Amino acid sequence: TQTLEPDGHIHLTLPYLHQREPVRALLRFAGEAEVLAPPSLRSAVIHAMRAGLEKHRAGEEVAQPVSQ
Repeated sequence: TQTLEPDGHIHLTLPYLHQREPVRALLRFAGEAEVLAPPSLRSAVIHAMRAGLEKHRAGEEVAQPVSQ
């Protein structure tokens, strides 16, 4: 379900079978969305974001684009 809050925020309730599904979907919204519940999904999203951030921080050797 989707509910527009008075302050302009959108509250979504999404069904899912495996936690990896919403984690992958939510990562696309990075700093624009916040997982409120359940706590296990919130933790999984935070963990995935931190892992991605660390990967980019440590990425001194960035892959070069393929020549065309």
